[in-house]
This record gives sequence, structure tokens and C-alpha cells, in this order.
Amino acid sequence: MRRTPCSFAVVNEIINDMTRPGTTRSYNNLSITAEMVNRLGLRKELEQLRFVHVAGTKGKGSTCFATAQLLRRAGLRVGLFTSPHLVDVRERCTVNLEKIEETRFTNYFTTFKEEHDAAFDAAPWQADLKPDGTPGSVPQKSAFFRFMFLLSLRIFAAEAVDVVVCEVGIGGRIDATNVIQSSVCGITALGMDHMELLGDTPSKIAAEKAGIIKPGIPIFTAAQRDHPETLDVIREHAEKAKAPFAIVDDTWFRECTDGEVADPWATVRARGEHMVENSKLAVALSRAFRGADVRGPVTPEELEALAASAYPGRSQTIDPPVDGVRFYFDGAHTPESMRAAARWFFEQAAAPTQSSSSPGKRDTTVLFFSSRDAHELLQALVPHAHRIARLVFVRFDHDSKALPRITTEKQHEMLKAWQQIVEEHTAGRAADDATALALAGVDASVVETPLADRKMLADAARVPALAGAGEETKALLTGSLYLIGAATDMLGRTPAPTEA
Repeated sequence: MRRTPCSFAVVNEIINDMTRPGTTRSYNNLSITAEMVNRLGLRKELEQLRFVHVAGTKGKGSTCFATAQLLRRAGLRVGLFTSPHLVDVRERCTVNLEKIEETRFTNYFTTFKEEHDAAFDAAPWQADLKPDGTPGSVPQKSAFFRFMFLLSLRIFAAEAVDVVVCEVGIGGRIDATNVIQSSVCGITALGMDHMELLGDTPSKIAAEKAGIIKPGIPIFTAAQRDHPETLDVIREHAEKAKAPFAIVDDTWFRECTDGEVADPWATVRARGEHMVENSKLAVALSRAFRGADVRGPVTPEELEALAASAYPGRSQTIDPPVDGVRFYFDGAHTPESMRAAARWFFEQAAAPTQSSSSPGKRDTTVLFFSSRDAHELLQALVPHAHRIARLVFVRFDHDSKALPRITTEKQHEMLKAWQQIVEEHTAGRAADDATALALAGVDASVVETPLADRKMLADAARVPALAGAGEETKALLTGSLYLIGAATDMLGRTPAPTEA
């Protein structure tokens, strides 16, 4: 019997059911989504809406958010589709960077869920094919990302947006979002992630991401500093599609139309150099959509919009401190994004605050949680080990069924991964070697009890010696966006986008 949600709370219960661990991922979401578009009669919505489509490994959410902010400031009504959400499912589908009111969203969800399930069951489905050509799984009605994307089409059409900024889920070529006909495409920095689906080399991954390129539609890409060989792959796809191609590198937007501004990117750079790259790509995408000059100097109005484009959970500083701990959130979960997050955090941690310690002192804690390869991710901390007092492997008491189940065994595996890194970097070195000393000074541990409230979170992060001296601890939470979502929920800081 089909359940009909009567409140936003019931909507969340249904979403928890849809995102429970163990749901099977379809390999070819594109063909399934295209069929569902036809069964649901969404072709009209697809033709009505105009899209900016963004793929990438790291920074695509931040780029989408900044692009939406720029387009909104230009006077357009903007829909933004991103994933995952941190606390509230409505974060995935906003209008003018504001969540849809609960009752209205519940009505949208209720009506569409019934239509969706009936359409899904209207005809049988065949198993899709894995990348090696062998049979995969039969499509599941509960596939959450695909459902939310289809729902967003209905919502954005009903809300009469002028443009939808759409973030790819995984890859691009056969992602559910690739049913759209975009007006402009973007590819952010690429890295090694979802290799079981996208391929085991940067070039293979780039080919999947470049699958969003459409014939004759402009494509802008980040400079791909981590994997420069991927530029040739993207360029080749653009040439085949006869799509105008541009690399948004350091030479773009160096100057401001206001000659008084010496460094246009100073404010954005405070959130990390990678955020400058994301923001420049956003400027190019927003201008291309509006038909403006994509290479002209950046304007004060654009810089103001970008300053208000801090994306929750990415290079985010939590202010004020919590019980003597100043938290920094970044949901980095690939080797490349971990390196960028570490650089940003330790640059921020070096800046003096009213109750900060003296320069060079071990005054930081890293709280880490990941379902990925911890040995690979934690390498990013090695260059900064001399600043780290504590490295703590945590898990959260959180009611979202989408949150990966982190067991104490998994926590101890992560601790062992760090211990192996220490051994690898100190073997054969003298005891007074700088790297050996830096790594030896990191107190790595596991907090087995799931963190359930803000006091437990602060206690897990606090450096006792600093607290005793009346100084604050600076703590980075990283390794997973689910970690950031759980912590955000715990702190009661709903990450609704605001202009600040």
C-alpha cells in the first residue's frame, strides 16, 4: 500500500527508507532517467527549462553555488540542484538560493512520489549493463538521486525559474542529469574518485566527465593542475562535439573594472586557493549563460556576489567557537580535495585570534571519518604534522540512514592507516629528523563512543594543554560530507545559504 506523506516529518521518514544502506546503484542512470522522463511526461519541463551543467571531482558544488549566486545577482530567478544535502533534503533543490517552504515542498513531494511510483511500475525493467558488458542490477524505484533530480525538474518548472544550475551526481556521461540540454557546461578540478564506476586513471575519469559536453554548447574547464593530461581528453571531446572550449586558468579575471582594487580575489582566497579557481569558473559560466563577455575584467558586483557564496561544508569556518574550540568544516573525500582542505585549514589556523596560541605551536586537532581509503586521504596531513596536536577518528550518533555505518573496527582501521603512514615516513630517518619529530608529536586516537551532542564534539577536539592555558583549539572536521552534515545538525547550524 502506497504511503502518502502528510507532513515534512513523514517525507523525511520516506527519504530515510529510500537511502537506507544496501540499496543497489544502477550503472546507467541515463537510460533509466530518460525512460522515466517519458513515463512521467517531463519532456515539456526539460524543453521549458534552461540549464548550466557542471561536472567534476572536487569543487563542483561550490562552483554551482557561486554560479547560482552570480546569476541571481544579475536579476535571474535561479534554480539550484546539488547533492548531497547536509541536514535538510530541501538543500538539494533551492530557488534563488532559498529552501522551499516545508508545506509547499511536502506537497510537491507527495504528488510527485505517487506519480513516480506509478510510472515506475507501469512496465517491467531489464537489468542494466556494467562497464564490462555483464548484467548489472534491475533498476530500483527507491533510487534517491534519480528521484530527486526528476522531482527537481517538476519543482523548477512550477516555480518558473529562468535558469537551473545543475550539479552532476557521479561522472557525467551516463549520469541521471545528462538528459538535460544545457546552455553552457563546466568541468571543475578532476581527481581519483568513484573509480569502480568511472575508471582507474585520470584520463578515463575525464572521459566520463566530458560526457556532459553537448554539440555546439560552450564548455569551460578548470586548469586541471593535479592531472594536466585530462585537458587533452576534455579538448578532444569538445572538438568532436564542435563545442567552443576554454580553459579558465590564472590568466583569467586578474583585473577588476574598479581600478582601486589591487587584488580582486583576496576575499575569496581566504577560503582557499581552490576557491579562487572555482569562483573564476563560476564567473565564466554565468557570463556565458547571459551572453556577456567571458574574458573581461571581473566587476565589483561579481566580487560582492562571490564573497557571499561560501558553500556550507566546504572551506567553512564555524563562528563563534564552541566551548573553546574553533571548528573548520570541509567535506573533502578525495586525495586532491584533502590536500586542498589541509592547505586551507592550516593557513587559517596560522592566523592569530584573540585567544590563539603563539605561532608554530601545536594548536590544532583533526577530526577524521571516512568510508574511503584512509591511508590515501591521510597523506595530506603529513606536511602539516608539526602543527597537529591531536588526530582523532570519530563517529557520530546520527539518525540519517544515509550516514555510512562507521564501526569501532573501522575507526581502528583508520588509526592503523595513520600509524602505517608514520612508519613509512620515519623508517630509516634519524630520531631528530624534522619529519620524524613532527609525526611523532601527533597524538592519534579513537573516540569509540558515537558523538551525540555539541559538548561531546568539543571534548573530542579540544587540546587539554591549550584549554588549561586559556587558549582555543582549532579543529578541522574532514573526510566526508556525511561527517559535516552530522556535525552541522549537532551544532544546530542549519546550512541555509545566506548573504553574508
